[in-house]
Amino acid sequence: MKTVKEKRRYFLKRLGITLVIPLFLMVIGSIMMLVPFWGLVSQAMTFSSVIFYDPNLEITHTSFQINDHTMYLPKIGDEFATLNIPSADLEVSIYQGEGNEQLRKGVGHYVGSLLPGEGGNVVLSGHRETAFYALKDLVVGDKVYVETDYGTYEYEVSDIYITTPDDVSATMPTDKEKLTMYTCYPFIKYGPTPERYIVVSDFIQLK
Repeated sequence: MKTVKEKRRYFLKRLGITLVIPLFLMVIGSIMMLVPFWGLVSQAMTFSSVIFYDPNLEITHTSFQINDHTMYLPKIGDEFATLNIPSADLEVSIYQGEGNEQLRKGVGHYVGSLLPGEGGNVVLSGHRETAFYALKDLVVGDKVYVETDYGTYEYEVSDIYITTPDDVSATMPTDKEKLTMYTCYPFIKYGPTPERYIVVSDFIQLK
C-alpha cells in the first residue's frame, strides 16, 4: 500500500508529464517559429525606410559646408532642388522626404542619404506613374542634373538594373558621390509591383 508521500510524488510526476512537458515543448516550438519570423519583420522594417519615409527618423546634423557655404538640412516637405534629365525631357522638383505628399508633387529625397555636394550617395525616389515614369527611357551615358541654390551637379548614368524590394544595397552609403534613383517596376502594371527599377549615376562635375 502506497504512503501519502509516495502518492504525492506519483501525482506530481503525472502532472509533469501531462502539463509541464507539453508546455515546455510549446514554448520551445514558439521560439523556433519566432526566430525566422523576426528576421522577416526586421528585413521588412529595413526596406520600409526606403519605400516610405519614417517621420520619426532622427536627423543627425542640421548644417554642413558645401562649396565654402554653410548649408542647412532641408526640413521635411521643403523643395530644395530641381532634377533635370534632358534626354528624358524631365524637369521636376525635389522635396525632402519620401511621404505621399512629397511624391505626389515631385521627387522625394531619402533623408537617410546625403545631399548633392556632400560626397556620398544621393538617393531619390518617385512614382512610376508620374515623375519617374521617364526613367524607362534612360540609357547608360545619359546626363542627369541636380540644380541647387549652391550649384548645379552633373551626373552620368553608369548602371541600370532591376532588383527585388528587399535589396537595399542601392541606398547604402558610398565613399564617392553618386546619384541613385529608384521606382517601382514594371512601369505599366495593375496591382502590386514586385520589383524595383534602379538608375545609378556617377558624379561628373559641379557647374
